[in-house]
Amino acid sequence: MLDPESFDLVVAWMVIEHLHDPAAALRQIRTWLRPGGTLMISVPIVKRWEVATFGSVHYILNEPTHLQHFSRSGIESVLRDNGFRIDSLRYQENLYNHIGAIGIWMRHRFSGRRLGARLLSFLDDPSMWGRLALAIPAKLMAALGQTGRATIVASKSMTDMPIRKGRREP
Repeated sequence: MLDPESFDLVVAWMVIEHLHDPAAALRQIRTWLRPGGTLMISVPIVKRWEVATFGSVHYILNEPTHLQHFSRSGIESVLRDNGFRIDSLRYQENLYNHIGAIGIWMRHRFSGRRLGARLLSFLDDPSMWGRLALAIPAKLMAALGQTGRATIVASKSMTDMPIRKGRREP
C-alpha cells in the first residue's frame, strides 16, 4: 500500500476512461498526493458532433475497453468533485480518433472496406508522411478544441474541502 501524501506528481495517461469507478480512483490518487501536488491525465473527449456524425462506429467510443465517455464539462466536474483544481486543459494535436472513425465508418457502410482497413492500420503504425500531412490540420483542430483527446493538469486542493461521493458524470 502506498503512503498518504507521498507523491508530488501522479500521471494517468489514457487510463481514467478504462476504470469502472473513475471518481473512486481520483479520490485515491488525491490521498497519495501531497498538498498542492499535481495530477496529469490524458483522456478522450467525446464531442456531440462526432457522435452525431459517426454514431456507434465512432472510434473514440472504443467499446468495450472504454468504460467511461467524458465530455469536457464531465471530466472537469469529476475532477472538481473529487478535490482537484483544474490548472489547464489542452486539446491534443491528434486526429487519430477522427481517422479511426472514418476508417470504421467506411469499413461498415461502404464497399470501401479496403480503404477503411488501411486508415485503421495507419493508426497502429503511422508513416512519417502521414503524420506530417496531419500536423497542420491537427494544430488547427486542437486550437479550436475539436480534437478527441485532452491533457489536463490539476492540483490537489490546498484546502480540506468536502468531497462529494458517488457522483459519476461522464
